[in-house]
Amino acid sequence: MNIKKILAALMSVLLIALTFAACSSKEPPENGDATETPPETLVISGSSTEEVTAITGTVDKDGNVIDNEGIVDKEGHKIYYTGHDTEDGKKIYTTGKKDANGNILYTLNMTDDRGNLIYYTGKEVNGKLELDRTNAVPDYTTNENSTLNTNSRYTSTSTVKYDAPDIKDKASDIKKSFMTYSKAKGDDTFKKVIPAQGGGFIAITFSMTKAGLYEDVNKSWADFANIVKFSDKGEVEWIYNVGGDGQISLDGVAQLKDGSIVAVGYTLATDTDAPMNSLLTSSLIVKVSEKGEYIWSYSFPGDENSNGDYLVSVCATPDGGFVAGGRADSTAGFFNGTQSDHFKAFLFKFDKNGEVEWRKTLTGSRGNTFEAVDTNEDGDIFALCTTLSNDGSFTSFKGYNNQTANTVVLKFDKKGNLQWSKNLMSSGLSKFTSVDATKDGGCIVGGTFSILKRVDGSFQVNYGGTDGYVVKYNKDGGVCWARNVAGAADDEVAGVAETENGIVIVGRTKSNNLDFSEFDNIGDYDCFVMIVDNAGKTICTNKIAGKGTEYMGGVAATEGGFAVVGWTNSNDTDFSDNPVARSFSGFCAKYDYIIK
Repeated sequence: MNIKKILAALMSVLLIALTFAACSSKEPPENGDATETPPETLVISGSSTEEVTAITGTVDKDGNVIDNEGIVDKEGHKIYYTGHDTEDGKKIYTTGKKDANGNILYTLNMTDDRGNLIYYTGKEVNGKLELDRTNAVPDYTTNENSTLNTNSRYTSTSTVKYDAPDIKDKASDIKKSFMTYSKAKGDDTFKKVIPAQGGGFIAITFSMTKAGLYEDVNKSWADFANIVKFSDKGEVEWIYNVGGDGQISLDGVAQLKDGSIVAVGYTLATDTDAPMNSLLTSSLIVKVSEKGEYIWSYSFPGDENSNGDYLVSVCATPDGGFVAGGRADSTAGFFNGTQSDHFKAFLFKFDKNGEVEWRKTLTGSRGNTFEAVDTNEDGDIFALCTTLSNDGSFTSFKGYNNQTANTVVLKFDKKGNLQWSKNLMSSGLSKFTSVDATKDGGCIVGGTFSILKRVDGSFQVNYGGTDGYVVKYNKDGGVCWARNVAGAADDEVAGVAETENGIVIVGRTKSNNLDFSEFDNIGDYDCFVMIVDNAGKTICTNKIAGKGTEYMGGVAATEGGFAVVGWTNSNDTDFSDNPVARSFSGFCAKYDYIIK
């Protein structure tokens, strides 16, 4: 018997056994120190929507102030009587502002049929002021000439001059590469998507049906979640299923520097790899390899008497770790020492092993959530926090509606130090849930708003019940540009992404006019894809629609195009190849740019 061969064989077997043990026995991080000290609670100070009005009295044709008398116009700004009337006796007021060509803007303090103030430019002829109607609106955020119009307005003292860089190979349109479906024959959604290292992309999904892509799921599970890896051609390369004896949801996903994948959400399950630790739900982190192999899962230590904690968003950081955000009710565990009567929006930084490096919270007496987070190559962190509060950390929202959401845009450095914050607020809804860090050190944010008055907060005009809205910030928090994405019905922005060939904006709409005037409204909600240039100007708009209802979950930049995910109950028009009818099926599609 050859002893050397036997020893070599034994060593080989031992090595395989040790390797298997190392892979299968990886334990989640303990994070003991983070449960003993309270997280840092931040206060958002001041308001970035303070109105700045340059005039203090009636002005003459050259803009010189001549007295103090005036009225408040229908949009809440002080305007002043010029001493001139129209032929039918209506008083002509000046805004004290000029358009981009240097013409003073006037108003009769009257609105059009949509409730928007009508503005004019004018010239004096034979002692009378003759008016010409204009599409320009006064920009009260600057002492310079107005450069904004009714489709590009953001009320902020931080509006800055911005020279938008040219796009070398600008997209002129898009074409579909493929669309694939979950085929689950039930309530099934594709929620978020990110580009994958080495090509393809990764999506997170939620399903209630053990069929289609999920036919191999444990039949004893309740509602379950999934991480799915797609190739560039739309082929499913692998699926990792997450489930247990209670509902489990994944709401954010990121691929770390080493290729591993982290997904975050919440769990109600007790019979699972990471059981819940509270009365209702626990925040959940699941980590798998780039091949979809289990590494570890972890539920936040919380309060067994709380109403629950939820992770909603996550992004990878350049140091190999990740940042995750959400909302929590717990006052124990990671939230030890926090107030019991305040709901916390929280943002945690983890290293590559899942150990907590720093923790931040924003608190208020009503719901608060970190909805989205992204980082750039310098490690700067951009985060969106929605809130119903106007107390605690959110005293700058006093006077605004706390029955619907307002949003704070925040920038942190890699150590968690707050660099700046900006408020997006209105008397109605102002909910922003998508952020993309841009190459210039700033970010783009997208969301949905409505206003109950003709104008207030951060918005100049609301065309429909809800409008989509996109804002480009520079690295210092200055507003480079902002625009509605809207028609006269209900519209929402669900995702934004900067690409080499244009900025992609995705969402859903019920409109068939204004930004969507090229299309009929086919079903209830239709999905849309809009490409804009670096100045926010529309390049092209496309609908992805059927006769049912569609929802867009998110967008991810890919080589030469982008991927989108969502769900639909249509099986006609753009979804004619959907094998599932009359129930919601998740879809994933890739689009390529057409370059002219």
